[in-house]
Amino acid sequence: MKKHLAQGFLIVLIFFVSAVAFYHTSQVRAQGDVGTLSGYLWSSNIGWVSMNSSNDSGSAGLYGVAVQATGADGFRPVVGYGWSPNIGWIKFGGLSGFPVVSGGSGTVSANARFNSNHIEGWARACAGTIIPDCTGNTRIDGWDGWIALSGSTHPVIGTTDDSGNTWFRGFSWGSDVVGWLDWERVIGTNMNLAGPQVNLSLSETDSGETRLTTTERDRVHLYWKTRNLPAGITQIQARAYKQGTVQDIPQDSIWSGTKQISAGGDLTNGFEAVGSYYFKVQYLDSVTNTYVSSNDVYVTIVPAFSFSIGPELLLKQAPGSVSNRSQVALNAPASFNGSVPLSLVSITGPSGTLTCGQQVTCSLSASVSRVTPAELELTARTQLPRGIYTVTISGPADGSTIVGTVPLRVGDSSATFEEF
Repeated sequence: MKKHLAQGFLIVLIFFVSAVAFYHTSQVRAQGDVGTLSGYLWSSNIGWVSMNSSNDSGSAGLYGVAVQATGADGFRPVVGYGWSPNIGWIKFGGLSGFPVVSGGSGTVSANARFNSNHIEGWARACAGTIIPDCTGNTRIDGWDGWIALSGSTHPVIGTTDDSGNTWFRGFSWGSDVVGWLDWERVIGTNMNLAGPQVNLSLSETDSGETRLTTTERDRVHLYWKTRNLPAGITQIQARAYKQGTVQDIPQDSIWSGTKQISAGGDLTNGFEAVGSYYFKVQYLDSVTNTYVSSNDVYVTIVPAFSFSIGPELLLKQAPGSVSNRSQVALNAPASFNGSVPLSLVSITGPSGTLTCGQQVTCSLSASVSRVTPAELELTARTQLPRGIYTVTISGPADGSTIVGTVPLRVGDSSATFEEF
C-alpha cells in the first residue's frame, strides 16, 4: 500500500513537469502523416486518455496521435502523444529499449505501428521515466510506463466503414498502474484500413428486433454482408445465444453481396423454446487468433397460443355466494379457426386448496375459440377461508398445453373486497 501511495504522489508531482516539458514538442507533427486518431482510450485505473487536443479544452496544449503512410517495410507508423489528466503524456513512436517479454505474449518489440488492420508494438507513459520525457532512465519504484499495444490475447483491430471513419475494438495492457486500455471510443480518420466487416440482419433492409410466435419460428432468416475478409476464409459460423448458452447454427459458405441462410432443420432447433435470443456470425482471424464477429440481431419467441383471463374473481365467504363472471380469451394465430377445450386445474391459496364440487361449484365453458371467449363463475358451497387464491385453467393447443391464471379474492360477508 505504501508503495502505491508513494507512486501516486510521484505521478501527481511529475504531472505538471511533463505538461510543460512536452507543450512544444507535442505540437510537432511528423512528415508523411496521413491519418489521425481522436477520441479517448479508457482505463478503470487512470480514467480517460485523450488522443487529440480537439477532444478537450486545450489545457495541455496542442497534441495528437497520427498514422503515417505505409513504409518500405509494409507497416504504417503511429506517432505523437496522447494526454491523461492523471499520469500525463503517453508517447507513440520514437521510443527504444522495449521490454523483453516472455514467449507467446504476441507483443512485438517495435514502435507503435499498424500491421494491416491491427496495431502492434509499444507506447509509453512518460511519467514512467525519472525525467518524464520518455527518454531517461526508468523510475526506481518498479513502474516503467510501458504499454503493450496488442498481444495474442488482446489484439486491437481497426475497421474503416463506408463513411471513412475507422473504429477500433480491443485492449492494450499498461501493467498494474495503467491497467487495460479500451480502444472502443477511439476514432480514426483518413486511415482507410481494409479491415474485415461482417454485417448481419434479419432481412436485406432491416437490422432491428423482431417478435415471432412459436409457430412462426421457422420463418426466421438471417442475412449477412461481408467485406475485405482475409484470403483463405471459406466458411463463416452463425451462432444463436440464449441466457448465456451458446447453440451452434450450421455453417454456410462465404459469398459476396447478400444471401439468405435457409431456415429450418437445425436452425430452428436453436430456438424452439419461448424466450429472447440474439444471433451473430463470425469467423476466426488466423493472424490474431480471435473471432471477428458481426453485430447482434435479436429475436423474441412468444407463445403462439395463450390465454388472457379477467377480470379477477370476487367471492364472499358465506355458502351460496356467487362470484362475478370472468372471461377467458384465446390468443391464437389468425389462421386458427378451431376451439380449445378447457379444464379448471386448481384453486390454490394461503389457506389451502378449494376443490370444485366440494367447497365451490365451478362453472366454466367447455371450450374457447379465437372469436368467442369462455366464461368462468364460482359459487361457494361451504364457508370459505378468507384469502387471495389463484385459479389455474389449461387447454391443449399447438401440440402443448396452454395455461392461464386469474386471481380469486375471498372476503368476509360484511367486508369490502378493497380491504385485501
